[in-house]
Amino acid sequence: MKGSRFTTNQRIVGIFAFVLLISVSGAVFNSFQTQSLKAEIEKIYNDNLLSIDYLIEADRDAYQSSIAVAQALSKNIQDDNVKFNTALNEIAENVDQVEERYTQFYKISAFTKNDQYNQYDVYDENFRREHKSGTSCLIVWLACCKMGSLWKPMTYIMETIWPLLSQ
Repeated sequence: MKGSRFTTNQRIVGIFAFVLLISVSGAVFNSFQTQSLKAEIEKIYNDNLLSIDYLIEADRDAYQSSIAVAQALSKNIQDDNVKFNTALNEIAENVDQVEERYTQFYKISAFTKNDQYNQYDVYDENFRREHKSGTSCLIVWLACCKMGSLWKPMTYIMETIWPLLSQ
């Protein structure tokens, strides 16, 4: 083995250095990949999950509003002015929160920022139109309830709100 320029110790050190170099470069590569993955996860949270949280809260507020309407229509609530006014205030507050939280959802949602999702603007316009219509009906109904006219709101519901719900 006269042609060999490296001793056995040098060969072992060379192989060890090569393995060490591959290991260190792999660790550096993995570190960079982890950082980019962390940035993607934060983007997903900030753009999608947070906006979905607002949408779920808006849905919960709408549900609470419908519960408050059902409670306001019950006889034992209508007989107690304090409970009745509290129920009416809860209805108005929940309806306002629905609009506020839906707007927050729409502002930060990832799909509303991309041109490829412009088709969803129709759904946003539809929601805002229906919410405005329902809110105006609800405002009239609340005003009638606060005036003490119990049959007028029921008539209003049957003539105005019921046809909207059956569409």
